[in-house]
Amino acid sequence: NLNSSKEGMTCVTLYPTQTASIATSYPTTVMTTYPDFLANDWTNGGEFTQRSMMQFDFSSIPNNSVIDSSLLSLYGHPTNNNPQGSSPLTGSNLSVLRLITDSWSSSTATWNNQPATTSLDSVILPESTSTMENYLNIDIKAMTNVMMGGNYGFMMSLDTEATYRCLLFASMYNSDSTVLPRLKVCYTASSGIPTLLSQNSTINIFPSPVSSLLNVEFNGMATENSMLQIFDITGRQQDSYMIPSGTSIEKIDVSSLAKGIYFIRVINAQTAEVKRFVKD
Repeated sequence: NLNSSKEGMTCVTLYPTQTASIATSYPTTVMTTYPDFLANDWTNGGEFTQRSMMQFDFSSIPNNSVIDSSLLSLYGHPTNNNPQGSSPLTGSNLSVLRLITDSWSSSTATWNNQPATTSLDSVILPESTSTMENYLNIDIKAMTNVMMGGNYGFMMSLDTEATYRCLLFASMYNSDSTVLPRLKVCYTASSGIPTLLSQNSTINIFPSPVSSLLNVEFNGMATENSMLQIFDITGRQQDSYMIPSGTSIEKIDVSSLAKGIYFIRVINAQTAEVKRFVKD
C-alpha cells in the first residue's frame, strides 16, 4: 500500500487481493494465476465467452471514513494468452463492471460456480481505441462505498457478449509490476462518526446494500446491556435499540431511512464496534 495525507484526507493505493478469469470453454476449470483481466468473446476450437473478477481489501481504511474518491486504473499489455489484445472486431467491446453479491475464491472460481452480480452502481468501460490501451482513474466511488459495507469485489464482462470482441488488461498475476491493476482511495475519517474500538470483529451485518431488514449477527459477543445505534454519514444518530441479553441475530427495520451510507455501532461496558452499510 502507498499512503499519503493532505489536509485531513488520507489516500491509499491498493492492489487486488485476488483476481480470477472464468470461461465457457472450460466451465469447470479453475484458471489460477491467469495473467489477463479481460472481458472476451472469441473462438478457439469453437466460440467461448470469458469474464473476470477482482477484489480488494479495504481493512486498512477506518470504518468511520467518508470516501472522497476511488479511482481504478487498468493497464493494457502484450499477452500470449490473447494476442488480439483489446478488439472491437465485430462490434463494440464496451464493457461493464458489476458488483459481486456472493463470496468467491480465485482458487475455486469457474464459469459454472460464478457468483451473482448486481447492476447497482455499475460502471461502464467505453469501447477501446487501440489494441493495448490503459484505462486510468476510472471513477468507482459509488461501488467502493458499497464494497466498504460488504466486499465481494466486482466482475467485468462485455456489455454485448458477441464473437470477436475483447477488452484486455493486465491482472494481478502479470510479470510486469508496472501494469498491475490498482485502486487509489482517498478518505477522511469523520469525527462525527464513532470509531472502531474493538480490534476483534464480533458482529456481522448483512445484506448490504439493504432495502428493508438488516441482520445484525453477534458472533459470541456478550449482548447483556448492549445498545445498537445507527448514524448517518454526517454522524447524526438516526435510531437506537437495546439488545436483549443472549441475542444471536437482531433484525433491524431500516426501510424508513433515506438511501445512502450508514454506520451501526454496538456498544456495552466491554467493547464498542462500528460497521458500515448501504441503504438502497
